[in-house]
Amino acid sequence: MVAYKGTRAGNLRQYVSNKPDKWGFKIFCRSSSTEIIHDMLLYQGSSTFFNVSLSSQEQSLLLGAKVVLTLSRTTDKPHHSVLFFDNFFTNYNLIEFMKAELNIHCVGTVRANRSGGANCFLQEDKILSKEKQGAIDCCSSAGVTAVKWHDNECVTLLSNAYGVEPLSYVQRYHAEEKKRCQLPVQQLHRHTMSTWAGLICLVCWCTSTRPHQCPADASRDSPRVSTCGHCACHTCVVSVGCGGYCYSGF
Repeated sequence: MVAYKGTRAGNLRQYVSNKPDKWGFKIFCRSSSTEIIHDMLLYQGSSTFFNVSLSSQEQSLLLGAKVVLTLSRTTDKPHHSVLFFDNFFTNYNLIEFMKAELNIHCVGTVRANRSGGANCFLQEDKILSKEKQGAIDCCSSAGVTAVKWHDNECVTLLSNAYGVEPLSYVQRYHAEEKKRCQLPVQQLHRHTMSTWAGLICLVCWCTSTRPHQCPADASRDSPRVSTCGHCACHTCVVSVGCGGYCYSGF
C-alpha cells in the first residue's frame, strides 16, 4: 500500500483494513530475493488489466492468479527463475498453468479451498497438529506437489518447482521442552523461507512511512540500519545522509 488520504484519486484509492496505512494505492510488485523491485502493477478495480492481453483461459483465473501471470511476463529468464507468492495469489489452476503453458516454476502457500482437492489427500490440520512439531504430509498430481508441514501452525504449499527431499533442519522453539530444537524441513519449505527472508524486509521498507529518530549514539557518518521486526535481520539500509531518521516496517 502506498499511503494516500486525499480524495482526488477516485476508484484508485483503496481501503485495506489490515495494512499499516489503510488508505492508499494498492500496488502489486515482483521483486527478487536481493530486495530489488523489478516490475509493478497498480490495482485499478475492473480496469486493472485493461492494457494486458489475456487469453480466455487466463481471464477465467482469479485476480491474484492474473496478477502473477501479468508480472511474470516481464521476467528476463522465466525458464531459469522460480516465483514465490502467498495464499492471496496461489491456487492449483495457476500452478498447473504456469508449468504446462509457460514452463515457469513457482511456489506458493495455499488455502484449503484453492488446493485443487489436495486437502482431501492431506491430513487435516487438527490431526497433523497432534503429531510432533516438524511432521510432514504430502501428495502430488500432474507435476504439482502439495506439502503440509507442522511448524508453529500447519502450513500448506503448492509447487511445480521443488519436492519434499532432500530434507534439512531448521531451529524452532519447542514450547513443551522450553528450548530450541532441530526440526526436519523439506526442500520446498526451505527454499521458500530463504527467499522470503529478503522479501519480508523489502515489504517492511516499502510500507514504512513513519520515521522515528535514530538512537542518539548512532554515528551520522554511518548507514542507518532498519531492523525488520518480522525476522530480526539487518538488510534494509538507509543511505548516508538520511537526516538522522531510520524507518521501521509494520
